[in-house]
Amino acid sequence: MKKQNKAALQVHTGQLLRAYVKEKRVNQAGWARQQGVLSKTVAMYLKTADMRIGTLITISQTLNYNFLIAIAHMLPPEMPHKLNTADEKLTALQKENEDLKKENILLKGLLGK
Repeated sequence: MKKQNKAALQVHTGQLLRAYVKEKRVNQAGWARQQGVLSKTVAMYLKTADMRIGTLITISQTLNYNFLIAIAHMLPPEMPHKLNTADEKLTALQKENEDLKKENILLKGLLGK
């Protein structure tokens, strides 16, 4: 991975959650009951700078809001967002192979062979 001179994006997860709770007027005690955690756990979420992805997914499901997408939208748009899977690579190579076969047939036709 290349070293970058740019400052890394710092996302304070608790601040992100706090902004959502404030905007949507989410009752923290209700959130805790729905998620099956203590109210003080929810209060801790709102203060935590970093959070495990699994916890954030659970919170997203509980509050019906995709916080992972919200964080992804904070990243620069030129950053790649999709991994090339083996199937995609295979499909690209098969297409390239077909194109080369067509080009080969065309060149043979032009050469009269």
